[in-house]
Amino acid sequence: MKTMLALLLLALSLPLRAGELPQPPVTGIEVDYGSFGDAPLHGYLAFPRMADGTLPGVLVFHEWWGLNGFVREMTREIAAQGYIALALDFYDGHVAYTPEDARSRMIDTLERRTGLADNVLQGYDFLKRKMGAQHIAALGWSFGGTLVYQSGLLLGSKLDALVIYYGNVGSDAAELAQLPPVLAFYGGHDAGIPVDVPQDFERGLKALGHTAILHIYPDADHAFANPSSPTYRAQDATDAWQTTLDFLSATLRRKR
Repeated sequence: MKTMLALLLLALSLPLRAGELPQPPVTGIEVDYGSFGDAPLHGYLAFPRMADGTLPGVLVFHEWWGLNGFVREMTREIAAQGYIALALDFYDGHVAYTPEDARSRMIDTLERRTGLADNVLQGYDFLKRKMGAQHIAALGWSFGGTLVYQSGLLLGSKLDALVIYYGNVGSDAAELAQLPPVLAFYGGHDAGIPVDVPQDFERGLKALGHTAILHIYPDADHAFANPSSPTYRAQDATDAWQTTLDFLSATLRRKR
């Protein structure tokens, strides 16, 4: 049976009509990847137009602002590297524009833990079964980085890699034992997450023999990778992103 991706690629490969502009190498579309109660779970799916065979998948988890333009753009950037990327929406279509609104929505989402786990599971299932991805990683920033860690505990070895940008993580050995290979980025000036937190996380993983790669940028603060953040640091963000792409290639493509 053809996967949904194959059908989408077939539709997108149809000849252009006169006057139409060529399609970009990456296509991004809004999709329903599941449901919770009577409400559909909406997300943003991006994939390369020209794909040869089955592609690895990446689950993308948004910051506390919600599934906004930054997350969509990063999802397309991931897809441009040859992945099926699905950005999950934990805010039911809402986007926050003030820290107060973002904090309120984040707290509400974290308190609805059953719905949160179900959201992640259905996103994973969508990539695995509907899109045909044999190997899947999870990637997220801040609130989304915390959810990446939680998804690692939820899915364990079903995920092939975790990429955590300044998210809250634990150090309990029983929890860490469940995690796949991890790449993590933090800022040395992040008052919300002192550097000893990710350092303990890294030490705990390595003590268990797990792959753990930690990058701490000494002069960076929280949200240094988001261009719209006042703490954005272009050089650190560029370095982190290239490291991310190299890590995804090493953990997902080598298994194809």
